[in-house]
Amino acid sequence: MSVLGRLALAAAGLFAACAAHRPRGPSSVTASVVRAGAQCGGEASGPSARWIGSEGAFRAAMGAGGVFGTEAATPDFRKEGVLAVFMGQRPTAGYGLALHDPTVVIQDGVGKVVVRLEEPQPGAMVAQVLTSPCLLIRMPKQGIRQLRVVDPAGTQLASANVGVLPEPRERRPEDRYPPDKP
Repeated sequence: MSVLGRLALAAAGLFAACAAHRPRGPSSVTASVVRAGAQCGGEASGPSARWIGSEGAFRAAMGAGGVFGTEAATPDFRKEGVLAVFMGQRPTAGYGLALHDPTVVIQDGVGKVVVRLEEPQPGAMVAQVLTSPCLLIRMPKQGIRQLRVVDPAGTQLASANVGVLPEPRERRPEDRYPPDKP
């Protein structure tokens, strides 16, 4: 191979290596609402979020005594998960959360979920009852390590880490505590 051929091959390898390390532009996934509710428990005074990444945690949130009742299809947790967004405790009825934009933009592993905080109109007649609005949002999890919940103006309300839980392993006798004595 000629010197010129070697230089061209080296330049191509260098270009490929640089391209692999270059920051990628934003991508996006589409989210959908699983359920919204006005009485979701919790006493936090402000917005919060948590990632539900397993069927057990999802069933706990959806099941008896859970946040939303039992009428939602279970996501395929190998590919997707559910973001639970909580508004915090409110003093009256009329508060709620809505998914403002179903497009979740992902940049460097951080997704941005845009939700709308709904409040009763000033002077509206509302029930004097404590409420805790929340929203379950289903989305693909590929390429996401953290989700930031923002309002339509871009103000961050909450965040949640998207962790992949290890697969449960079979319990062995040596896992018992206290161990059996011989």
